[in-house]
Amino acid sequence: MKFAKSDSLSSIWKLAMMCMSRKKFIKKRLLPKLQLKQQLLKRKKQVRSLFKDCLEPQETTSHADEDKVYTTHAVRLLATRMKVDITKVVGTGKRGRVTKEDIFTYVETGGKSPAAPTSAQRVVPKQESPVAGKKDKVVKLTGAKLEMLKNMTNALSIPHYNIQDLFDLTSLLNAEKKYLAANPKQQLSHMPFIIKAFSCAMHELPVFNALTNNTRDREGIIVEYVEKAEHNIAITVVTKDGVILRPNLKSVQRKTILQINEELRELTDRALNSKLTQEDLTGSTFTISSIEGFLTSSPLINPPETAIIGVGRTRVMGKHQIVKGVSKFVPREMLSMSISCDHRMVDGATGARFLGIAKQCIENLDLLMLRLK
Repeated sequence: MKFAKSDSLSSIWKLAMMCMSRKKFIKKRLLPKLQLKQQLLKRKKQVRSLFKDCLEPQETTSHADEDKVYTTHAVRLLATRMKVDITKVVGTGKRGRVTKEDIFTYVETGGKSPAAPTSAQRVVPKQESPVAGKKDKVVKLTGAKLEMLKNMTNALSIPHYNIQDLFDLTSLLNAEKKYLAANPKQQLSHMPFIIKAFSCAMHELPVFNALTNNTRDREGIIVEYVEKAEHNIAITVVTKDGVILRPNLKSVQRKTILQINEELRELTDRALNSKLTQEDLTGSTFTISSIEGFLTSSPLINPPETAIIGVGRTRVMGKHQIVKGVSKFVPREMLSMSISCDHRMVDGATGARFLGIAKQCIENLDLLMLRLK
């Protein structure tokens, strides 16, 4: 097949143009990249030559010997830069560690390191000598402390649960203020109201005024408890020596709130002055633990009782109320209380009901008056 002259010229022209375009591409695109790469390689060689002395090992020291030296990478790098054979440096750090100070000391002393401290030469921190006239003292538990130890050891063997709630004391404290305003020479606190409220709740749920009986079945399980007729409620009193005593108020169900208040003051005074009798400390059927300063507590049951109340401290909190059709938060005096119950005798629903009855009586004094006997 023959081509025309014009066709052959056009094809040659196209080939020439393609070659020109490739040369331009190489010149504009590839050459700059190649030149840049050569410059980077050249700079890399220059950097290597500058740090050649630092990177190469000194003299005849092998890397295997250097690896045996206990130190950090930073100290090794410092040693190579200062041209120090790190294997000849004696470490003074923990477990013979070579530190920076050891390298500097080695250079300053002209290549002489201090001898490594032996186990006998290592510095042992001095123990402070005891104060003159003071010696260790063995304290023997006796009396009330020994009884508390025995009771708390037995208390840990009781499977129990704990329920906590907040009680609104605002109306109760207002009634207390009114009474003190009318009788300025008298003293009254909220504890007599609380004691009476739980006594009223015991009339509906007498299992809380009961003592577990040691009668057991063949498997060693307690199978009965005794519901007591008298409400002998114990309180906690902390003495000056830090001993917690539990004197009890006898027959609370027969007494008024003012009578409970008077007897409570007398019991507390006798406890603080170490004048309690054996009768004051025995015969309790229920305990109310009130240790001031704590928001709430979960006290252990005092065996053979079936429950114990933990009274916390009062605090002002906002309580949601509807006042004249307007929803708002009103400041109220709130008291945190908890109850720990013997789960063998009292189930959870009964424990919650007992605490709820006492709460109604404490927050509504008219209901407390209706339940009085």
